[in-house]
Amino acid sequence: MPQLETIVTVALTTIVTVPIALAIPAGSRAVRRWVQGRVDQRKADHATIERGSYARPNSWSEFMVLVRCAPDRRRSGSIDVDSAAEWVRKRFSSMVEKEPEHSDTELVRFQGAGGHDLSWLLIWSNGLLELACPVVDHDGELELAEIGSIVWALLSAIDAGAYGELFGKKSGRWRLDWAVAVTAYKSAPGGRRRWSALRFPGRAPEGRATGGYPANPTPSLGGDALHSRKQRHDPSRILSAVYADFLERSGYRGFDPAVDDLLAHCRERRPIM
Repeated sequence: MPQLETIVTVALTTIVTVPIALAIPAGSRAVRRWVQGRVDQRKADHATIERGSYARPNSWSEFMVLVRCAPDRRRSGSIDVDSAAEWVRKRFSSMVEKEPEHSDTELVRFQGAGGHDLSWLLIWSNGLLELACPVVDHDGELELAEIGSIVWALLSAIDAGAYGELFGKKSGRWRLDWAVAVTAYKSAPGGRRRWSALRFPGRAPEGRATGGYPANPTPSLGGDALHSRKQRHDPSRILSAVYADFLERSGYRGFDPAVDDLLAHCRERRPIM
């Protein structure tokens, strides 16, 4: 019965192909939604480190070092001001005041020791920490050891478990993004002035390009090497990436021995702990 076979074949083809035809657009939409979700999540990831900045670089009357760390995934929470103050007294009493200058539901701000206006520690409810300190201007020259000691202060505190102490035991397992910046300019009468050279506590680089300019990358020195780091880590690994990027961008060459001496200097001094 050829006619019956034809009818059955057509029916079976319709049963199979129509749902597939209908499913492909639906599947495509689902795939598009999934891809867009991943894109949106990627944007949300690593975004906290770029938020909540109290002030912007290159507008201050001193050369500044800014060190920041934040969860590599979006988090939310609250801050207990008393706990934050106790944490600061334990971890950063030599660098900032023991009582907050400002507090609200999103931010607790501690001013630099001695009431220094251009020095602060910020604690944000989204998990972002920011430490900012000025560095001494030696007629346009900056001490790299001083810059490193500021960065090392926050690095070594986090390595010792300070983050979990502040934001809770669970937060101690979060991976953190880091950002480090050294301002290239400072405001001065008649306009901005940039630093001209760097001082080294040990061996110096082999040389520097004659037209080298101060490094001021966005968003951070060290680049991707500072993303998604474990909290319990060797602080020198992050600081090494920061130093190397800073020196290379500033025109220096043959600086590996100088970086080794700078890291040894920071390890010996261990300014916070």
